[in-house]
Amino acid sequence: MDDDDARPAPNAFDGKHLLVSEARCDECLFTKGRVVSELRKRDILKHCYREGSYFICHKASLKGRAVICRGFAESQDGAGNQAIQVAKFLGCIRYVDPATGEPSVATTQPERQELGAGQSLRELVESEALTRQPARRKRPRRMPGSQR
Repeated sequence: MDDDDARPAPNAFDGKHLLVSEARCDECLFTKGRVVSELRKRDILKHCYREGSYFICHKASLKGRAVICRGFAESQDGAGNQAIQVAKFLGCIRYVDPATGEPSVATTQPERQELGAGQSLRELVESEALTRQPARRKRPRRMPGSQR
């Protein structure tokens, strides 16, 4: 690992939303056109997993912005990332143009309830969970000839 791996990931949270690139670019770490080797890609993803961080879009980082790579957010690695999971659950992911940082209207998640004065994140999560419809459970199929 080199010295770049020792630094914490830049904060892609703008105070209200977790910023994610609106689309994968042609040089995305998760495409064949990536600008690093497969070995370096594995090292980067191991580091993100170990640190509980995320991969910043290189096009955004060239502009001095912290925006999570869309490929990372959609990958298995991103799906296991706690920050991304919580942001998805709370509906506070904002898809942005990595070059400008401007929100993409077509892909911004609808906002959910925000924290009120004196309300904890736990209270918000619990209130969100109460408003969701529970998943319907399917009854197990019975084998012919089986008894209750």
